[in-house]
Amino acid sequence: MSDGRYVVLGLRRSGLAAGEAIRRTMPGAEVVGVDDAADVDTARLQAIGVEYRLGGELVSMTGVTALVKSPGAPGDHPLVASARDADVPVWSEVELGYRLIESPIIGITGTNGKTTTTELVGAMLRAGNVPVEVAGNVGRQRFPLDGEPQVAVGVPLPAVNAFYFEFSPMTELDRSLSLLARALALGAILTVLGGAAVGRYASSRVLRPLRGVATAASRICGCCGSIESERFQ
Repeated sequence: MSDGRYVVLGLRRSGLAAGEAIRRTMPGAEVVGVDDAADVDTARLQAIGVEYRLGGELVSMTGVTALVKSPGAPGDHPLVASARDADVPVWSEVELGYRLIESPIIGITGTNGKTTTTELVGAMLRAGNVPVEVAGNVGRQRFPLDGEPQVAVGVPLPAVNAFYFEFSPMTELDRSLSLLARALALGAILTVLGGAAVGRYASSRVLRPLRGVATAASRICGCCGSIESERFQ
């Protein structure tokens, strides 16, 4: 992608992220955000250098490189029709991400099992020592920060269209889980050894009468052998 003029339709979470992504990767690009509503985060738009048109105000497609349509924006929106009439490419946020990222991308879609398949593919690539980042609707609560394991808990704040995140260290929890794992492993070993000992003791008790029968039979056989030898003599 090169610098140009981009129009982002829909200025909620997806649209704001799309505009910010364009500005970060291409500082020289001009980005105009459009939303039919008026209650959008204009402060954030100004902070990232994105112009905005609110309340259904349309934008000319002249000189526009591409129109990035947010998932919530209808496909029959007048701005989308205007872009198609002017032969301006209409991108989704996924296509925008594909064009901005230079690394190879594996796309996974379907009805059921998408998250499981995505995690499985990521694990396979990591096992093959291939650097990989699993993204999409797959979230991670646990991650390293300054070498320490952390857990993030987020709370949505609809009033300001934002999220509040709190990070908590997991060092103590990791130690407790490690100690618990060792205790469980030791318990499993002791259970196996105890079971073997009990089984041996029980089997010896069960086999004790049989040993008596075997001894008696051996003695009887010995006596019979002595009688037969004396008879032949």
